[in-house]
Amino acid sequence: MIPYHLQVLLTNVQDIEKVTIKQLIESDVKIIKGIGNKYAKVLHRKGIKKVKDLAESESQEINLPEKLVTKWIVAARIITNSQKVRRTGKIIFSGLSQAGKTSIVYVLKSIVEPPTVTTGVKQDFIKFAGHNIQISDMGGQKRFQEIYLAAPDLYFERTKLVFYVIDIQNKEKTDDSLEYLQRLLAIYRYLQEKPFISIFLHKFDPDLSYDLKYDIPPIKEKIENIFSHYVEFQHNFFYTSIYNPPSIYVGIASTLSEIFPVMSILDVLLKDFAELHGFDGLLIMDSTGMLIGQFIRGEQDSLVEETYSVFKEAKNAEKNPFNNIVLRKNIADPPGGEIVVQQIFLPHNDGYIFYWRKENTEIDLLEYMLSEITKTLNPWLYNLLS
Repeated sequence: MIPYHLQVLLTNVQDIEKVTIKQLIESDVKIIKGIGNKYAKVLHRKGIKKVKDLAESESQEINLPEKLVTKWIVAARIITNSQKVRRTGKIIFSGLSQAGKTSIVYVLKSIVEPPTVTTGVKQDFIKFAGHNIQISDMGGQKRFQEIYLAAPDLYFERTKLVFYVIDIQNKEKTDDSLEYLQRLLAIYRYLQEKPFISIFLHKFDPDLSYDLKYDIPPIKEKIENIFSHYVEFQHNFFYTSIYNPPSIYVGIASTLSEIFPVMSILDVLLKDFAELHGFDGLLIMDSTGMLIGQFIRGEQDSLVEETYSVFKEAKNAEKNPFNNIVLRKNIADPPGGEIVVQQIFLPHNDGYIFYWRKENTEIDLLEYMLSEITKTLNPWLYNLLS
């Protein structure tokens, strides 16, 4: 049966209790609410006949009101992505002992006590987009490494994502860490598994960053050389530190979005809304500070860091009961401009949306725009994150 959160996107679907998502994807675009026969004919002339065709389209390609087209495209993408497997498989934190794996998990869970040494595999949960996600924190002592590698089907089968943590301050163990990474890749090749590998170059502490940045290029070069022999594995890099929590949040959220297709749809939705209303950036965080969606015009890494700083203020600010605005703040260059924070209501917990413009906006006009945006955006957020 089609879940309710998809049914609300549809109209005139006969025997909906018997229809499958696969059949919806192959259906005529007119089943999407708001299209109807009139607009369906326009889309058909553009070669957009089925829901799956619409999901692959861009609003600029269609000579119809952009607000309408954006809604239809996002609805089509929600439907097509609903077919994808929901089980994420294993999410593993791996690396040598004392690399900082458990400390990263503690930052995500807002635990302030010092971590203990992980013996064996510890199952835990982190929150992402309002959902509890199970992770495996794998102790990195040599004796446990050998146990894992001796029983790969038990420990590594069905892995979807690996966060591989390297302590870049401990230069004596760098080669050992890279050797273990290579052994893991060999195991996954043997198992015919292709998890996404996210490399955390960890302990990139702010007070040491100037010196450490010269040590990183040779490490990255060695890692890229390893992956050149294992080209089937996608990977990325993040510089992380428990003394700079945003570096961890960004690394985790960006990588999780690789295995949650709905997050890429959310990013597209935010891009469409930002461009439609003249914002240079739209970012959404849940109440824990996890970034679950973003669009930023151009390369603006500094904006993400600034947003986390503003988030802390927003958590303690009183919201305006009429428009839920909790904070409005000018920010220094770079990136400059103004950030406005508005509380929103997500399916599993509250969250915040951050509006960024390089140029300030009149208060009355801004409040009207935010009212219009959230009125339209909130139903889509509920649909995507339910």
